[in-house]
Amino acid sequence: MRTIQFDGGTWSLLEEADPGISPGSDGTELISICMSEGSDGLIINKDHIHPDFFDLKTQLAGEVLQKFSTYGYKLIIAGDFNRATMKESLAAFVRESNRIGNIRFVNAELFKSSARE
Repeated sequence: MRTIQFDGGTWSLLEEADPGISPGSDGTELISICMSEGSDGLIINKDHIHPDFFDLKTQLAGEVLQKFSTYGYKLIIAGDFNRATMKESLAAFVRESNRIGNIRFVNAELFKSSARE
């Protein structure tokens, strides 16, 4: 894990060797990392998240996002979020999350071009 500057804040960036989001993980260990790094939130690549997260019926996304909200940390998920290929419920979830702003889904290329050490 490393700390970067992005979108006016200090963020913990989850890297390949770090634990991701998977069934049985509610995000608490990721929030602990944010706390120890002194960051405003976590940035994670979509590929580092188990597919169940994006299947809203599993409730994995809700559990993880609730933890981030409860502890006051933000979460950015970077990846390809082509709404044309998403289920309608997931597209609505992404749209609403981005509107509120605590949990955001961003284009990975946009993220790469804007992030700095």
